[in-house]
Amino acid sequence: MTKQHFNFEEIFGFAWSKTKQHAWFLICSFIIYSVIMSAVSGVHLLGFLAFKGVPLLEQLVALLIALSAVSMSLIIVRNESFTFADLFNKLKSPKVVLSFLTLTILYVLFLSICFIPFVGAFLATLQTLVFLGFNAVTPQLLAILIGTALLIIPGVYVMICFKFYPYVLLENEHMSILEIIKHTRKLTCCVFWKLFAFLIILLALNILGLLAFGVGLFLTVPVSLFAFAHLYRKLEVHTH
Repeated sequence: MTKQHFNFEEIFGFAWSKTKQHAWFLICSFIIYSVIMSAVSGVHLLGFLAFKGVPLLEQLVALLIALSAVSMSLIIVRNESFTFADLFNKLKSPKVVLSFLTLTILYVLFLSICFIPFVGAFLATLQTLVFLGFNAVTPQLLAILIGTALLIIPGVYVMICFKFYPYVLLENEHMSILEIIKHTRKLTCCVFWKLFAFLIILLALNILGLLAFGVGLFLTVPVSLFAFAHLYRKLEVHTH
């Protein structure tokens, strides 16, 4: 697989065309998702299923909605026919849901291990600089900061190279957790820097959407979803 088999202009052009083509479906889907989350938030406000301040039900439902959105983006980029019932079809499979939750926990856990120590060391160094000045920054503190900063490298690598695990799972339900991880890594082999640039563009796009009083997210979020799904399909084709 070469690094030149996709370009950003084609990917985002395709994603934008799909967003315009299915605008009404996207709006209705957003309303459905919002009603579900509002109902769950109402349950949380009543004090149910909360543990040490963490709204467990809200977190779970948000993850399932994300899985549903990814599933629909794949259906749409494949130009398949669909109905609103397809929003929840994949969620009916216990294997898919459990595999997705397991993979998400592993993904978030690894990223936390990589990023949290650096954030702690950085904040400690910053606090020392603010209150005590540069002279108070010891070589030991700098060594800790640099050492924990090195953890970011594998964290960024995993964040980018394994970003497509929901897509691999949805299209390969028969795979085990380990097989999904291996296949996801295979998909992103040799295209790390292009994927890195792709994520930077998506981040900038959604920041712009947020700055537009949040209204822009109604456009940038579906564009991001379709761009991810379209890119996944391209990577999948060139992997085989």
